Amino acid sequence: MNIHFEKGLQIENAQLICQWSNALGESFQKQWMGPKISYPLIAQSLQKMEGIFSIFVGEEFVGIIQKIRLEDRNLHIGRFFINPQKQGQGLGSQAFKEIC
Repeated sequence: MNIHFEKGLQIENAQLICQWSNALGESFQKQWMGPKISYPLIAQSLQKMEGIFSIFVGEEFVGIIQKIRLEDRNLHIGRFFINPQKQGQGLGSQAFKEIC
């Protein structure tokens, strides 16, 4: 698996995140986005967030991860989302290990 990251989130990938998240419903969105982001999720809400990194496997966009802060050697992760159709393949685990 060739996982890599790009700082930021292109509009077309933000729209994919919105599609994936909105399809899973409001309660799911509140779990991963928190209660301050209104449902349904829109791309502009994602693009305003700081510390967002796009996750790719090869050239395929598969999700996002948000770096909140680094304290000493501890990285605090905010939002983390992998395409539901790609979950269960170890992508999230590998992305988490590589970003830390």
